Amino acid sequence: MEESKEKIGAEDFAFWFGDFNSRLDRLPGDDIRHLLMLHTKGEYDVSKQVLSQGETLGEEALGMQQPPASGTETSDKATVDAELRIRSEDKGEETSNCDDDSLLPSDSDEFSLDPHQDPGSLQSTLDSLLPHDQLLRLMKERKAFHEGWREGPIRFLPTYKYDIGTVTSFDSSEKRRPPGWCDRILYRSRMDLERYERKVREEEALRKREEEMKARGILEDIDDQVLFAYDPENDGDDQPETAKIDYDEFNETGEGHDYETMEVEDKDKIWLELYTSHQLITSSDHKPVSSIFTIEYNAVVPSLKAKVHAEVARELDRAENEGRPIITVVVDQHDVHQNDKGRRSAESEQVDFGEMVFLRKKAASLIIANTGRVPATFSFVRPAVEGLEDNTTLHSWLSTSFVRYEPPDQDFASVKLGTEVTLEPGETINALLEALVNDVNLARSLNQGQALDEVLILSVKNGRDHFIPVRASWAPSCIGWSIPELIRVPDGGIRGFAKSRLLDQTEARNLDSDLPVHRPAPKELLHLIEALEILTQRATAEAQMIEDLTIPHDPGWPFDEATCTSIDRVTRLSLVASVLDALDQDQPLLQSFPPEVSVLARLEVVSHTLILFLSSLTDGIVPTHIWNIFVENQTLLEKITTAYNSITTGSLASANAACAAAQDAILDILIQASPHHNISFVFLTATLSRVVAELSPMTKTQWDLLMQQQPAQQHKLSGRTIGSSIGGVFGRRAVSASYSFTTDGSSNAAPHKNAPDAATVSRRATNLDEATSALAQRRAREKRVADLFAPLICHGLEGTIQSKESKAAEKMRAILGLFLRERLD
Repeated sequence: MEESKEKIGAEDFAFWFGDFNSRLDRLPGDDIRHLLMLHTKGEYDVSKQVLSQGETLGEEALGMQQPPASGTETSDKATVDAELRIRSEDKGEETSNCDDDSLLPSDSDEFSLDPHQDPGSLQSTLDSLLPHDQLLRLMKERKAFHEGWREGPIRFLPTYKYDIGTVTSFDSSEKRRPPGWCDRILYRSRMDLERYERKVREEEALRKREEEMKARGILEDIDDQVLFAYDPENDGDDQPETAKIDYDEFNETGEGHDYETMEVEDKDKIWLELYTSHQLITSSDHKPVSSIFTIEYNAVVPSLKAKVHAEVARELDRAENEGRPIITVVVDQHDVHQNDKGRRSAESEQVDFGEMVFLRKKAASLIIANTGRVPATFSFVRPAVEGLEDNTTLHSWLSTSFVRYEPPDQDFASVKLGTEVTLEPGETINALLEALVNDVNLARSLNQGQALDEVLILSVKNGRDHFIPVRASWAPSCIGWSIPELIRVPDGGIRGFAKSRLLDQTEARNLDSDLPVHRPAPKELLHLIEALEILTQRATAEAQMIEDLTIPHDPGWPFDEATCTSIDRVTRLSLVASVLDALDQDQPLLQSFPPEVSVLARLEVVSHTLILFLSSLTDGIVPTHIWNIFVENQTLLEKITTAYNSITTGSLASANAACAAAQDAILDILIQASPHHNISFVFLTATLSRVVAELSPMTKTQWDLLMQQQPAQQHKLSGRTIGSSIGGVFGRRAVSASYSFTTDGSSNAAPHKNAPDAATVSRRATNLDEATSALAQRRAREKRVADLFAPLICHGLEGTIQSKESKAAEKMRAILGLFLRERLD
């Protein structure tokens, strides 16, 4: 039967056996116990020989032979043989060499009655007790086990309750439980169930007919009506000719006659051969029962069936395979990455990329050959995931393409084909698998323990698909963590520390807050801003010494990728991966560059690494909850707006004062909310300010010239000079100066005896134009850097920073612009 159709009642044969706890109703237990004990002691029938005191009939009195002492298995066999012998005697079986005279007893004293008819036999006593059996009564009343269930004839003593260790001694304890047939075996065939269901349907139909007849009043006078007139003397003498059957004794099949064959085809195919108890088992207060059945069923020899099935399947496969495409896929072991121990994949169709590093691409090749007799068309497909409209992000780390390698004399070594390829019989092609983890979200998941496991499906049209397992291990990276987590990483780098935690805890965990803090700001951030400042100074120094080396004038360089032209993008990404690898292993960043890489290219790589690192922080330099404090503080927002507007519209003096006030307010909020984020913010903005100053330099003379154009006043801020305020914020030495001017712009110093000549005035005008141009370039660079870093520093602006009309975005750019501006009084 099929699994989907299996249910109780659909089986061919059913057997129900166990302790039914069936007792004898309405009979005194002591009388039953006394009556059966007389039988077991041989004292019930006084016509038989009286046993001596202490002697019992044992198994012989029960119709079973006493088993030999060889063991239980032999005793059971003797019991079965005895029961079979009793059954054959009950059926009146006779041997083939017996004649009719042998059936008659030679002496009337030797003639034995049927045990069921003998009042003194044990079977007669059992027959008198069985009508009181609860199970038989429930079956008769159709309350339990009436749906076709049967039970063999009971010819054994009740199976319950005996004194443990005795053969025939019933319960002698205080409770003196009455004997009963608790242990039973019921059976049913499918035909038994069908007979019962047919009988139920017939009874239901008869009941409905009677109700209908009663409703119509037909059965009211049924007792007064004579349905049949029977004449014993004449009925049956004349039979109609049509009723006679011309039986042909040689035509046993009945062919040629109009009547239907009388042979019943649906005979039961189950026979009960033995149903008995085992009195000699004394280890329990129950006596076990057993049955032997003989059944007929349609059987299949498993070995022959498997052999025939295999032959048929082989022939079908051969016929089918000759007309369907067949391809063979082999992993090109020359291209597959070997791990540190040099072991390769044990499976021929499994690709192992080894350890994957962020932004480090790896490749593997598959050799695909058409080994069939017809053209084969195939393509790579990815298993779809329910609930995802676009499954490309799920497989973003792995890409596939088909490549055909051309002969060496061609201009190109390989040609990339489409996503679907057709091969003629005997042709081969290469499938290129490229693994690259460049998504920040994926890196975060991998850091938390997600596995790099993939199953590629090479789908063959009208053919068998090939499933290619692809796996890789992940090298933990500083990408995708938060500042509170990174400050808890000890010396040695995040990679070794995260791997040790994975081995200790057998699963990925976040860097828990109960770990000790090793530094006030992430070490990776400190290394990046240090390298950024060093490379900026080197670039400006080399640009002054080397004529061919020119620093790009675009205000977004080196942070804006569109302005970086020193090296191509592929090379730059490869170098960024090397810098990240050095950060992850706590190695010097500048030593990760090859010697041939120029200082401008190194500066671009470090700048992009810094941007990537900041964008991967899960909390950002200014977390969302701190940014919400800024937004809710209207007084602070007014200070920021005033300071930011004074940069372009006000005087230098007023701008310095406003910037200092706004900076102090911002730093106070940061240090109270999160000291570690405050330190990271100060280090980052101070470094960016110095980088902007290095790339857009202004001399002290230019500053002095610009200051001379402002209204004469002495600038002080809260008892300290602007320069000292700058030094307090950025940690660098500031130059302080005081100037006093008249309202017309002339100096209040002692006037020269001679007025400046025309050349001097012209030179001063030129210097003023140069200073104004340098200041404009400085402000443009500050604004561009603020635009680039605002969404990276403050994660609370996600989704709004792209809109230039967004007030929140403008506020963040203003805050960053205040800290990027270098001031000098």
